[in-house]
Amino acid sequence: MKEKKVIDYTRTYRRIEADKKKCVLYIVILLLLGFLLMWTQIDDLTRMICKICAGVLKKYEPHMYVGIRSETYPLFGKISYLSAETVYPGIQISLINAGISLGVIILLACLPWKGRPLAIYLILCSAIHLINSLWFVFGEKYFPYTLTVYSKLYMLQEIGIWVMFLL
Repeated sequence: MKEKKVIDYTRTYRRIEADKKKCVLYIVILLLLGFLLMWTQIDDLTRMICKICAGVLKKYEPHMYVGIRSETYPLFGKISYLSAETVYPGIQISLINAGISLGVIILLACLPWKGRPLAIYLILCSAIHLINSLWFVFGEKYFPYTLTVYSKLYMLQEIGIWVMFLL
């Protein structure tokens, strides 16, 4: 058996020393550049996202009106969002979706792997879809959002996520 001639020190208390002042300076510069870039380009970025979404909506719903609106916010400047007519599903489509969702829930609840995470996730998703489908059967006129309001809320939420990501 070979004998080891040198025994190295343990790594328990060793660590890489970093210059904390340089690290803080780099992070501050990165954050300032990120916020500056986002603040100056937010209008172009949101408009580009809206153009892509409008193209996709036009592809699948060619008869639907789709436009782009902008609003100015004091902290971020001009933010664009989609403006489109809202089309709710009919009762027949809603009932078909509700039936399929209920069938998926029953099928997944009867399978032997019903307690596994994927099955639980699919049951929850199907239950949410079932509730949404039944909402459009019984209370379509009370639905709180139009497509324009949803688009505006979505863009504002995305900007909030981008800001929190930088922070």
